[in-house]
Amino acid sequence: MCAVVREGLGADAVAVALLTHLPQRQLLCASGELGAEFGVLQFAVGEGPCFTAAGHAVTVVWSDVRQPQSVWPVFGPLLDERLPEIGAVQAVPLMAQGQSVGSMDVIYRRAQPRHGIGVEQAEVAAEAVTEALLERGRALLQETEPGAPGGWEPVEVIDARWGGTHQASGMLAERRNISTEEALSLLRARWTASGQPLPELSAAVLAGADL
Repeated sequence: MCAVVREGLGADAVAVALLTHLPQRQLLCASGELGAEFGVLQFAVGEGPCFTAAGHAVTVVWSDVRQPQSVWPVFGPLLDERLPEIGAVQAVPLMAQGQSVGSMDVIYRRAQPRHGIGVEQAEVAAEAVTEALLERGRALLQETEPGAPGGWEPVEVIDARWGGTHQASGMLAERRNISTEEALSLLRARWTASGQPLPELSAAVLAGADL
């Protein structure tokens, strides 16, 4: 799951945690060692972007981790010491029915221009991750084997919910000569106004329709 999101966002690592801001928190997945170490480090000190994102239900953008953040007085210096290869991070809350149920960290090895980090792309990806978790939550709790009948296969769900949207925003951006972030904003605005499911809107754009 995390590897799919990492590839789609062009990031270097992704980590997803459940109940991040609560004592029952758990690191659900990471796209590799870098994502896992980042998540574990935050859990170890009890602060960091994922805690802020989940606790306040806001997207956190730390475009250059070399710039200290007073809100994380312990985590900032420790990150610089333990994971100096990380340059930028954004943390997105996982929202379900208006409640934060976790967080998704998107990690880059290099510092990023603040406007260069695809916040809306990450938020749409987080929505897909949340929907995948909700759809397969019962199977996850029952610890069914992946691939077994009724098992948890989030990659397919995420690809269906978000992969098409990612492609459609790129196609729309090319047609209108706008950025992919602007194209995604158009898709989401149309989705909000019409009530038509985002995957259906994306499929229509991919089939040649315009907004």
